[in-house]
Amino acid sequence: MGGRDKVFAEAEKTFFDGDAQWAAELTTPLIRINKEGWQARYLKAAALRVLGYAQTSSSLRGFYLTGALEIEGKTPVRALQDMILKQIFSIETAETAIIFDNLRYSINPERANGKRSTLSFSFTDTGEKFTLTLRNSVLEIMEELPSVADAMVTMTRKFGNRIFLGEETWQSGIDSGDIEVKGEPRKVTEFFAVMDRREELPDPHISLR
Repeated sequence: MGGRDKVFAEAEKTFFDGDAQWAAELTTPLIRINKEGWQARYLKAAALRVLGYAQTSSSLRGFYLTGALEIEGKTPVRALQDMILKQIFSIETAETAIIFDNLRYSINPERANGKRSTLSFSFTDTGEKFTLTLRNSVLEIMEELPSVADAMVTMTRKFGNRIFLGEETWQSGIDSGDIEVKGEPRKVTEFFAVMDRREELPDPHISLR
């Protein structure tokens, strides 16, 4: 299409000619290659705002106007994500199997590369038993105890909730006696060290993409 400047000029002309939808489409690739390109961001935000105000559906209007605010840097996307997550998912009421299953999506393949370990978990207050096996950067979960494990972890599900909420750590639980580990305790901390940490992840993008 002739480069960034020509695309932006066409998007700007299209916007003032009254085609906000096409202006939003044209500015999208400009933002994708340079998220700090504020000219393109402001133009797309203006286009989304025009589209939003034209909607008769309150839901569609909300999507467009919220998208415009995000592109302008005025929406705390991570805070919104946290709020929505708390509304649809609660550690206290979630099944243990679901919590462990979600860990599969946190495995960082670079950190897990070449590492292999098997951990067993017994929850004394719920009677649940699980085996987590990491190999080839993939986490396998079984609802039973293995015949052999690198470490065998015993604790209450209640204390496990505190770990997943960030109120405790595996090491603090071991130190306080709330977690009993047989085998190699270091395997527990090494196992969870291969997972992505929330504070390291980039902010999620909704419209800014």
